Order: sequence, then structure tokens, then C-alpha cells
Amino acid sequence: MNMPYRFNFTEFKKKKLEERDEAYDYYCKCDFEGEMELYTEGELKDHSHFLKILGNPLRLQILKILSHAEFCVCAISEILGQQQTLVSHHLSKLKSAGIVEERQEGKYRIYSIRDKRVKQILATLVDGS
Repeated sequence: MNMPYRFNFTEFKKKKLEERDEAYDYYCKCDFEGEMELYTEGELKDHSHFLKILGNPLRLQILKILSHAEFCVCAISEILGQQQTLVSHHLSKLKSAGIVEERQEGKYRIYSIRDKRVKQILATLVDGS
């Protein structure tokens, strides 16, 4: 998939009109004028991986919990009513993706949200916008 980084829709429409592309004239009623910026290949890969990690219901619930405060695995497990090994597995995936971070406090590992985008996404989901 080799997509351009920028796409000039105004130039595209002008070219289609010059070519007298009847199918374009008939079907395309887009009002957009100007240039749009698209994701680069690297950005596309990073963003889709990020969203894939968030796409698991249990991980999303863990992040919702962590959006309120830092928690250890045992507390998250208790809140969710899930086995600690399962919660640890999902926290490990979130940590590998750079979404959460952990710190050691005595014998406990305390988790918190590292990636600022997560709180914005969770707020958007609540707002429905």
C-alpha cells in the first residue's frame, strides 16, 4: 500500500473535469477544496497497532480503571473479578506497547497510564463525540 502523504483534492477535481470523466461528473459531489494530509506508512502502522491493543474489552476496562489512579495488579483483578494472571497478561501487553508503565513499590508493581492519548480516547468514548 503506497499512499501519498498529501493529497490535493482541488487538483484532482480539476484534472477529472478536464478529462471529461463522465462517471466522475455524475457520481462525485464532494464539496472539499484544498489539500489534505494523510498518514505516512509508519504513522499508519503505529496508529493501527495502538488501536488494536486498545481493541480488547478487558484491556479497555483496565485502562478505564487506571484513568482514575495508579493500581497494583491485585487491586485491578479484584475490581474486575478476574484472575490475577489474566490481568497481568493484559498489563504486560499494554506495557510492551508503551501504553502503561509500572513502578516497584515494595513487593507490589504499581501500574499507571503512560500514553496521554489514552485518557483523551476514553473521554471521547464517554462523551460519544
